[in-house]
Amino acid sequence: MPTRRNLLRAATAAGVLAAAPGGLATGAQAAAPRPRSRTAGKAPSAGAPFTVPLEVQRPIRPLRLAGHDFYRLTTREADAGLLPGTATRIRSFNGRISPLIMAERGRPVLVEQVNRMDVPFSMHLHGGHTPQRYDGHPMYQLEPGERRIFRYPNEQDAATLWLHDHSHEQHAENIYRGLAATYLLTDEFERRLPLPKGRYDVALQLRDAQFADDGALVWDLHGFRERHTVLVNGRPRPYFEVAARKYRLRLVNTSNERVFSLQLGEGEEFTHIGTDGGCSPRPSPPGCCNCGRASGRRSSSTSPATGWAAGWCSATPTPTRARRRR
Repeated sequence: MPTRRNLLRAATAAGVLAAAPGGLATGAQAAAPRPRSRTAGKAPSAGAPFTVPLEVQRPIRPLRLAGHDFYRLTTREADAGLLPGTATRIRSFNGRISPLIMAERGRPVLVEQVNRMDVPFSMHLHGGHTPQRYDGHPMYQLEPGERRIFRYPNEQDAATLWLHDHSHEQHAENIYRGLAATYLLTDEFERRLPLPKGRYDVALQLRDAQFADDGALVWDLHGFRERHTVLVNGRPRPYFEVAARKYRLRLVNTSNERVFSLQLGEGEEFTHIGTDGGCSPRPSPPGCCNCGRASGRRSSSTSPATGWAAGWCSATPTPTRARRRR
């Protein structure tokens, strides 16, 4: 039986733990064009609602070897185009906002976490059934320049999970500045359910933000009432082109304090099918979808797009529109 040490050696030999930017293990896509600097003298703006397209995240590609999936996640600062025409400094996994990892029950995931920030970081799989030494306790936090292997056994029911910081005193700011990854765990039982799949199964990270005049994120531990911009997968109040069919929406509240109440603007209703621990025993009655009573909560719902000419899913305090593709 292969040991964890041997698997790590094999992965290193295959290049997974030493891949260059853009390589398979990091999951980095081709570098996006650097956002243009804003025009001098103009404050940044989220723009008119529903003018920016939603960015649907593609899963990071792992190296699949000896029954394991291998990733390298590097926490580092990067410039991102959160507001149109403006570069905003964020804290990120592999330079990306709202990245996505797909995992399978019974197939462990090994992550080499590398801390390239100037603050501590301790990676925690929120909702995961994880051994204590891999659970992101502050006693195991990585100081700047350090690295560590995390192993997630994935021996639990299918669920919508997410990765974030659990370091001492830094975790709230690290998450606010962008360090959050969605982790979708599936299993054979879930795959047999008659739920939307593939491109119709969409992960949405919701967060609120406050921006300074130069486009920088403003950090205040208890300042959520001043965070008037809602970002969905890092885009402000975006629209989402949809087909005339049902979608599954994986909603992850990555805000520090804000609670979201979501509804479709033309009176259509969500069917609530899951929470933090995975699928519910039975669907909840259609209606409004509350994305968590507190930050960090997850929710899974289905929504009909049939018949939409232009509908929208509104989130307090700003909405996200969905447009039907004809």
